[in-house]
Amino acid sequence: EQFAIQDTRVGRTGAPNTVEFGGTDVTDSTEDWGLDNPVPNKDIKNAEGTNYDPLATAAESTAILVALAREKRVADLFTTLGTYSAALRATLAGNSQWSDYVNSDPIPAILAMFDGMLVRPNVGYMGQAVWTKLRMHPKVVAAVLNNSNGMGGAAATGMIARRALADLLELDEIHVGQPFANTAKKGQAAAYGRLWGK
Repeated sequence: EQFAIQDTRVGRTGAPNTVEFGGTDVTDSTEDWGLDNPVPNKDIKNAEGTNYDPLATAAESTAILVALAREKRVADLFTTLGTYSAALRATLAGNSQWSDYVNSDPIPAILAMFDGMLVRPNVGYMGQAVWTKLRMHPKVVAAVLNNSNGMGGAAATGMIARRALADLLELDEIHVGQPFANTAKKGQAAAYGRLWGK
């Protein structure tokens, strides 16, 4: 409703046109998240006189697991195709992937996606695997260097910082998801994978 052009003319003695905005009642709710880690008194007594604090260890480890679970929920939300309308997502395959330094061109692809949004983003998010490829992409390095001090050129090599790419894309900042999680079932050998995929 806020994107529809209205007749805003007002006569010398007239009243302005009126507008009305609709709405829908929605019941809101929140979900609670947490973990508990009981520490037996026996463990506390056995640790007396040592440099090991079972209560502090339990609190820290539990807090890490709660934060890791939240990171997983956020990563899933950001990387699930259904989160975005079809017009605002693109699945890169073959030589359009940013790991193909010869055929892909990330900056025009990103800017074209930005131009299709009703509200331009001010923050960027990506996983570490994506950031590693993007920051070394010769076309991205050249764009940043040519933009900053004229030392780039099409064959530029090296790496760029997040701040440099954020400035080039006119973003306030870029966040990179780095955490790993153990995806193996309890009792099996650990299998670590990144929470933020491609």
